[in-house]
This record gives sequence, C-alpha cells and structure tokens, in this order.
Amino acid sequence: MDRGAAMAAHGKSESRGEGHGWAYVLGWRCFLAFVALTPLIIGALPPQVGSLALFRSFDSVGLPKVVAILVLSGLSLAALCVSMVRRESELRWHPVLWVLVALVGWAGVSALFSVGPALSVWGSYHSNEGLAAIFGYGLVASLAIQYVRSTRALRTVAVTAVVAGSLVSAYALLQFAGVDPLGWVNDTGRVFSTMGNADMLGTYLVFPLALALGLALSTPRGWPLLGWWAAAALIASALVATATRGAWLGALAVLLCIGFVGWGGGWQASRNRKLVLGGLAVAAVAAIAVAIVLVRPKLAGSATTLSSVLERLSNGRTVIWLTGLRGWLAHPITGWGPDGFGRAFQSAVGADWYAIVDGLQTAENAHNFLIQTLVTLGIPGLVLTLWAFAYAAIESFRGMQPAKGPARVLRVALWGALIGMIVALIFGVTLPAVSVWLWLTVGLLLAPISHQVPAPRRAVLAVGAGLGVALTLWAGSWLVADVIVGRAMQMEPGPAQVSELEGAVRLNPITPNYHWLVADALVNEALAEQRAGQSPQAVDETMLRAISAYDAAARANRGDALVRAAFANVLVGYAARHPGTDAAQRAVEVAMEAVRLAPRNPAALGALARAYDVSGRHDDAEKTARLARSVAPEYAAQTLGSLGLDSTSTP
Repeated sequence: MDRGAAMAAHGKSESRGEGHGWAYVLGWRCFLAFVALTPLIIGALPPQVGSLALFRSFDSVGLPKVVAILVLSGLSLAALCVSMVRRESELRWHPVLWVLVALVGWAGVSALFSVGPALSVWGSYHSNEGLAAIFGYGLVASLAIQYVRSTRALRTVAVTAVVAGSLVSAYALLQFAGVDPLGWVNDTGRVFSTMGNADMLGTYLVFPLALALGLALSTPRGWPLLGWWAAAALIASALVATATRGAWLGALAVLLCIGFVGWGGGWQASRNRKLVLGGLAVAAVAAIAVAIVLVRPKLAGSATTLSSVLERLSNGRTVIWLTGLRGWLAHPITGWGPDGFGRAFQSAVGADWYAIVDGLQTAENAHNFLIQTLVTLGIPGLVLTLWAFAYAAIESFRGMQPAKGPARVLRVALWGALIGMIVALIFGVTLPAVSVWLWLTVGLLLAPISHQVPAPRRAVLAVGAGLGVALTLWAGSWLVADVIVGRAMQMEPGPAQVSELEGAVRLNPITPNYHWLVADALVNEALAEQRAGQSPQAVDETMLRAISAYDAAARANRGDALVRAAFANVLVGYAARHPGTDAAQRAVEVAMEAVRLAPRNPAALGALARAYDVSGRHDDAEKTARLARSVAPEYAAQTLGSLGLDSTSTP
C-alpha cells in the first residue's frame, strides 16, 4: 500500500470514529496510562504520611519508571491481542517496525555474548536499560502505531503527555523555589523533579514542550488556546531551571523545526518570511550560546585555555566518551551488552578520569546516545538504531505533506520532538525514563502512514497475550523486590535485615546488585556482633557466611570488577585475623580477577596491593600500590597508607 492509500485509510478510520470492543478500549487506556503515569511515578512517599513512608523502593526513580513502562505496555499488548482474537481490531504495520524487530533481536545476541548476561537482561542497577527495556521501547512504538489511528487519538495522547509534563514541571519549579514536599537532597542546586536527575529532566521536557506548542498552534481560539500556551511556558520555565545545555539545544531544534517545517513550510516561504525565520534562529542560537557560557559552567576567574574551556563545558564528558570508545575496541561487533557501558568504562578507565573526579566516581552512561549504543550494542546495534530514526524521520516528513490544519501542526510538532530529543540525547543520559519518549515519538509519527495487514493466527495472538501478562508480572515483581530492599536498608544491621534482603533475592534473582547487598549486610551483622561483645566463634561464623555471599555476588556479577574488589578486601580482613587459613591466597586470586576486568581501576589495584601484603608478597604489594598511586593519588593516599611509598623504584 502506498503512502497516499495509507493516509486515505487513516482518514477513513478517523471518519468512522473510535468505536471498538472492551479489550481494545482497555488496551488503549493502558497505553494512555503509560503516557500519563511514567513521568510522574516515583517509589517514595513524603514523610508527612508517617510510617507509610517506610515503604519505598531502594531505587526510587529509575526502577519504578521502567516497571511502569513494562507493566502498562505489557497489559496494553495483552488487551490488544485479545481484541484481535475477538475481531474487534486489526493489525497495522510499517516497514520501520522490521528495523525495530532486528534491533531487539540484535540486543538479545549482544546480551548473550556479553560478559554478564544477567546484567544485560536487567540492566545496571539505577539505570535498568537492559534487554527488557529495549524490548519495551520497540513495544511502545508498535503500540502507538496500533492505537493512534486518527488525529483525535493523537490529540488525546498529546494532551495526556502535556498534562503529565506540566505536573512534572510544576514540581521542578517548586524545587527551584526551595519547596519540596518529598525533601529530596539537591546538592547540585539544579532541579530534577520526578526524574531524579537534572539532565534527564531537561531531556524529557523537550517532548511535552514540543507537543504543548503543537496543541497551542493547532487550537484556534478561546481559553484552551491560552491554556496550552500557559502549559508551554510552564514547561519551558522548568527546562530553563534544569540548566541542562543539551536539553536547551534540543528545545532550540524543536523551535526551528516547527518554524521552518510548520509555519507555512519555511522552504517555500517568501523572502521576508525566510529572513524572519533566519533572524529568529540566529537569535535563539546566540541566546543558547550565552546561557551555556554564563549560566554554566561558571568559567569566570579560572585559567582559560581552549582545552580547559572545553573540559569545563563538557563536565568531563569528553573523557567519558574517549574512555568508553577505548573500551569498545575490545568488543567492536557485539558490544558489551545492553547497559554494559559501565563495564566497558571500568576496563579502559585511567588517570585522565581520576584527575577530574573525586574518589572512585565512575560512569555508567556515556552521556551520548550514539556512543552509548556503539559501546553496548556494537556496530550493528548503532547502524540499526540510526536506520530506525532516519527511516522514521524521512518517511514521516514525506507523510505529513498531504496533511492539513491541526493534523499537520501536531505532526510537525512530533517531528520537531524527534529531532529535538535526538539532539538533546547527543549530550544527555540515555535511560528508560528518557529514551522511551523518543521511541514513542517514532511510533506516533509512523501511525498515520502505517497500513493494515492480515491478523496473525489465534495461536500467535494467544502467545502475544501471554507474553504481555508475563512481562507485567515479571516487571511488577522487580518493584515489589525493590520495595523489600528499600525497607531492609532502613533496618539496623542484623538477622532481620539479612532475611529481608535474601527474600528480595529470591523474588528477583536476576538482579546482581541484590546479592552484593546481602553480602554487605552480613559483614555489617558480623561487625555489630563484635561490638556487642559476642564470642569470636559467632562473629567468625557470620563472617564466613558473608564470604560465601560475596562469592555468590561475584558469580552473579561475572563482569563486575568492583564487587570483586570488595570481596577481596573482606578476605584480606579475615586473613589478617586468621593467618593460618587460605583467605590470603583467595584474596589475591579474587583481586587479580578484578584487575583483569579493570586493569587501571584504583579500587581493584588497591585490593590487590592489600592482598599481596597480607599474603607476604611485599614486593608485589609495593609495585601494585605505586601503580594505584599513579592512577589515583588521592584515593590511594586515603586507602593504602604508606604502602607503595617505601621504595624508590618505578612501577
């Protein structure tokens, strides 16, 4: 079916209204709930609710949002499959969906060959952009094509997104004014609202800002028109308050796209209109440039060389990018697996990074979606991602030409949102709470130019419905387990805390981080027993349980250097108290494995130096300690004492 026929079918669908059976309506409402609730949901309650505030997830921002994405899209998928079985709706398709299917399939291959398949399925804790999230992106785009079949439906989605974005923005401005009912700590002085991070908030707001402008420009007159302009102003104010330069550039791209593409077609405009548009574009670019230099990063009074200015402007991003690319060279085709950037970074990190950060700060995200995709999914993953975006942008741009009136304005706003979010994510954090809106935009743009295809067999639809329900239950168990962890981490060290954490592991065994928390809790229990004056035998018994738990955590985190460094340090402490055991040799073996995974990580090097020292290999301890000092002098000085300072030989 050609593009004209697709548009005609879309118009026909619109003319006959949105009448469908209960299953389709349920799926549509779940889809709208995803749009409305995902930006708003957090896993924390204000202290004013009393004891109920104890029921909070350990990851109070990222995990609840990815769970909302998967649960609501899973329910929507299941309902859609039921509606097709009942012949209440048809299946719509666009060739870009084949690219998304290939991307999800390749992400599965990358996860299979990653150093830690479990982490690649789940994603790193607090980011959660594993294979499950990538599947969610494809599912959201596909559902948008199925449900948004008319301008009326598109306007409903836009209204829902703008209302949610306005609420998020209002909370951000309350934070900016110093009024935060949740009492979250904001050390940076930048607002973050329900996103937990200023960069993520700024990038997300590009999406509802574009749609608010689209609604304002497509509303003829009256109070609704004023309301949409007020919403656009509110969202824009919150975006400015984030002080996120990449998001500012993304918002600028939205304005330029709406201006050139939407205002009568800038490429066909008169000479005077082109001059006006060009002048506005130059003024906007100049304003963004001034804001970047003056608002952030406060260069006044510092030595100004080109390299220092670039480093300050990038906030260390250039070092993150280069380090990530060095790590990518080890796995150029399959990548490090979904959400494996942190492991690639640890494998290649060096002194250039520790010279600009305090302590053991690390980078779990590239702050650039192109580099993030390349490092995690390899060359094929990057090619498929760019292909999907470019294909969708070109096809939707061509498809909006026949559209007129409000329908055209809304599609132009969506097109601007796609370009704006891509620009913002070149400098932003790619996490599900942000990236999902980019993929939703792809689906919304393709919906008007999609075409009907024969419905799958009932058996296939039954599998699809089962998959949606399974995805809902699986992702829901993640949040339940994390609430258990959040409650446990507020307990005093002891058997009750350990029991709660072990229960979370049983409920969600795929999360490697929970195993580590169990091990830490057992160490804290042993120390509490020691302070309470319990017998050495009882303390040793608990510590041996901790060592076993660390061993399980290391096996669950196959590619994680830091958990091995922590494990080695526990073994070093045990070996110092029990010199007749094999703990010292085990500490050396575990620490060497950590160094193999992260050759220049100061935590791994420090653990190996201490392990060598406790095992009597003092020369090796000195050499390793000097290497740690050359990579991160301040950290080594704080943790290694005089180790590595006794010899004058070079490492």
